[in-house]
Amino acid sequence: ARSAMDVIRLDHTVADAHLDAILSPTIFSVRTGRRLFRGMVGLTETQSWQKAFRAVAEVSRALEQDGRPALQSVRTAADEAGRVATALRQEVDGLVGASRRIRTQATEIADRVAERARDLEVVLDILQEEVEDTALDVAAALRATRRGAGVFRSLKRAVLGRRR
Repeated sequence: ARSAMDVIRLDHTVADAHLDAILSPTIFSVRTGRRLFRGMVGLTETQSWQKAFRAVAEVSRALEQDGRPALQSVRTAADEAGRVATALRQEVDGLVGASRRIRTQATEIADRVAERARDLEVVLDILQEEVEDTALDVAAALRATRRGAGVFRSLKRAVLGRRR
């Protein structure tokens, strides 16, 4: 088995000329692209690069193993928070509805109390007028009774004389 570097070291002049004729211009020329590619392949062949990628792979596997339970815990917490938010929203909606009903009932009660107060005021006005009329009638009756008593006394004196 050949290594990637062995393949890169082969002569690719014919293939490069063919690519130059077919490909439209890009950011880099075919020659520059080939240099970049050869450099990347050469870099991946080095021991330090392979060691770094093995370390990254190990860290990635460790993160995946350790992170999976943590991620599941975060998902569970997020689901629970969603359920709590839904329950809280329902409670708040219930309180708002109850508040509206209570406010409506209080307004209706206040309107009824105000109407009854107006009715009571009318009744008290009528009662006051009746009491005043009755007081005037009683005073007139007493005055008439006094006059009548005075007339009877005068008649009695006139008829009986002043004997007593």
